[in-house]
Amino acid sequence: MTTPSVSVVIPAFNHAAYLEQTISSALAQTWRDFEVVVVDDGSTDDTPEVAERFADSIHFIWQANRGMAGARNTGVRAARGQFISFLDDDDVWKPNYLAAVTLKFLEDPNLAACYTGAQMIDSEGHLLPQTSARTVAPERLYSTLIDGGFFPPSTVTVRKSVLDEVGLFDEALQGCADWDMWLRFSSQYKFRGVAEVLVLYRIHAGGLSSNIDHMFTDNLKAVHKHFGPAEGALERWPIQRRRAYASAHLTAALAYFQRDNLVQGRLHLEKSFRLYPPMAERVGVFYELACGDQPRGWRGDLQHLNLENNRQILLDSLSAVFDGPDVPTDLRAMRATAYGNAHLALGLVAYAKRDLVASRRYMAQAIQHRPVLALDPRLNTRMVKSLLGTTLLDALSQARRSCRL
Repeated sequence: MTTPSVSVVIPAFNHAAYLEQTISSALAQTWRDFEVVVVDDGSTDDTPEVAERFADSIHFIWQANRGMAGARNTGVRAARGQFISFLDDDDVWKPNYLAAVTLKFLEDPNLAACYTGAQMIDSEGHLLPQTSARTVAPERLYSTLIDGGFFPPSTVTVRKSVLDEVGLFDEALQGCADWDMWLRFSSQYKFRGVAEVLVLYRIHAGGLSSNIDHMFTDNLKAVHKHFGPAEGALERWPIQRRRAYASAHLTAALAYFQRDNLVQGRLHLEKSFRLYPPMAERVGVFYELACGDQPRGWRGDLQHLNLENNRQILLDSLSAVFDGPDVPTDLRAMRATAYGNAHLALGLVAYAKRDLVASRRYMAQAIQHRPVLALDPRLNTRMVKSLLGTTLLDALSQARRSCRL
């Protein structure tokens, strides 16, 4: 029996309705030198029957339930390939996924892991508006991942020899075991991204990531493992620890806002900013808040985005964070930055929606709160100049001159 170059590991648990399409997408790859290892993690539905349809085309393993991380580990132990590609049992690969990522490893012997872009789909397999094709330079990936993962496991392929060195998935971290693994890889080895969208990532109510409380608890466990306990005087915490815990709370806040749970969303948002006040400098945070209750898969879908409603929720939330009686001094100092960036995000979203009147108003308010934004390249394009009008352009020029003094 020849040894395949790639082992495709598919952990399966009670997703029989999707599994056939998942396995079929793996077997349909244009890169032909691979094996498919399917690990049934004690499913109680028709998962074994679905797997049987593929007979000898796959290597099928059944085990008593150990969770997603345990199923992936069983698949890794059984894998014979030089590279291991992870494919969750409800996701789908495009036919050229393996060819594209394998080529990256063959071109670069120092490459330890690779991730690609993904397009989100619904439970029926219909394409959703949200696509993730973000990539980060390998030397900056670990620092970026401190703020949380941004690519799903089904986009990742790793070199097995490196995986053997960093260790298997942590089975105590079911919801965040993949993030824990990517941190371990990126802290020591070259882990690069491919911007091409090669994976269809399924969003449905039964997915593990849909349980906010479970994911948040698991996230805190992973943060504790990598960055230390949430104990002692906050000002003595290392910056990475503050960022990691703040990002965990921010992720929870955004998830609660998506479920229209404003109370929990604001509690976590306030905790996030208190842990790490420079969070106010990130326009991307306010873009996510401007998307409000739009669910995963629909984030940034401008046609269905109620910007006025989201604006009110965003500004009320910022008031809860910055205008209370016991706001720490270092956080209060970031108030103008937060409000400036919030209005900048609202202005950019309004412009994308072609609501030029609202965009003009938000951009003006952004500069009012934070004059330094007058120097921001995002406000120095022909697009925005045509939007702002003569009066505001004069104010913008004056603000720029004052910022340079």
